[in-house]
Amino acid sequence: MSRRAKTSQTVKLIIMRITASSSGLQCHFPKYNSSELGNFRYPGQALPALPADVVAEVTHLATGPLGRSNLSIGYPVRIVAGRRSTLDSITSQPLPGARVCAQDPEGLGLQVMLAAGGVCGCANAGKPMLMDGKIGLGGELSALLKPFTHAFDAGQMFPTPSIARPGCNGRSVAACLGLRPLDQCDARNLAPRMSAGRFSRDVVGLPARAHATRGLFWWTSQSIAFIARPDEERVARLQSTMDNLGWQSLRPILGVHVRRGDTCLNGGADEIRKHKGRTCDELSIYLTRARVMIAAHGYRGVFLATDDATVAASAASNDAFGVPIILANADVDRKQLYGRGYYNKILRRMRDSDAMTDARVLLDDLFLLAACDGFVGKFTSNVGRLALALSNAWKGGDCVVPFESLDAEWCADFGRRTGSSIHGKF
Repeated sequence: MSRRAKTSQTVKLIIMRITASSSGLQCHFPKYNSSELGNFRYPGQALPALPADVVAEVTHLATGPLGRSNLSIGYPVRIVAGRRSTLDSITSQPLPGARVCAQDPEGLGLQVMLAAGGVCGCANAGKPMLMDGKIGLGGELSALLKPFTHAFDAGQMFPTPSIARPGCNGRSVAACLGLRPLDQCDARNLAPRMSAGRFSRDVVGLPARAHATRGLFWWTSQSIAFIARPDEERVARLQSTMDNLGWQSLRPILGVHVRRGDTCLNGGADEIRKHKGRTCDELSIYLTRARVMIAAHGYRGVFLATDDATVAASAASNDAFGVPIILANADVDRKQLYGRGYYNKILRRMRDSDAMTDARVLLDDLFLLAACDGFVGKFTSNVGRLALALSNAWKGGDCVVPFESLDAEWCADFGRRTGSSIHGKF
């Protein structure tokens, strides 16, 4: 039996447990008190059964939306706290405790309930969020995490945000970015939207109270898995890309994220001055750690996600990693899109078509990095932090792939300078 079929059965069993434990299924934004499946409860209005599309969607998510065999080796989520790497700092060997990834029932049950809440929780919707369109898309997605948690703790459904980004023209995030909507409500009946970034500046990053024991990484993983679900068109395109790249034949694949862009303006000196906690590093810095990871874990290929075409060309021409390198959207030179200045300023003047291309390739990077079997990059990058969190949810919910951050420990407190890297606070 395939993993997708087994997971489909698991989802159905969970739903049966939920329906059997309640006199009538209460369909609303989920709020429950226990990780025991038989004790899950819905507050709000009764519904006789979960809609079939909810079951199908969660099954799809739980097996990895990109539809490939997602079996990986990983660690329990508790390993993330206080670490920049899953390699021993002295021996460069993998830390003990790795095992084959498996489904986490609490996470799977949560996704079922979140999907159901978006179908029938409109009467108790929280305040809709606006993504301002003034910063990078990784930051925009990170800014949604705190308002999402706030709504969850309040027992409210989190409506699909809208986005003011060039090219989106005030449309919802789902319609503009190729993501699945979070709800099926009539947006005209919802309250005026508020800035997710502004909201995040005044709130501490914490897990939802009902899941506090699982920790912030686990909660962030489940949150971003629900918020950033690729729609069917994007999934089909990414599946085609993976097939063309020979993805399956190269697994296990190490994802390497080399963010340069405006980080490297003026030699990167402004990043420290602006308290970003990062520097402009050459490919050689990433190569040193990536080669160690390849030797330790036996990766057979590298997916290189970078916004600098010269980095990609150098890596490919010099056989830099010692294993095959694959690239997505290699025909898009993002340096030409926004390499002329600081991203937040360039974005305001960017043509709609360029802004849409930029968003498409960044989300492709995020999703493909999440599909990899390991990660090397920087946790001062929103995309790097989100990719590792999303990967955990896609691989079962309690399975962190081997990772190596060049500068900071993983964190999730967007809008507040509480992160700490080897170069200072960010």
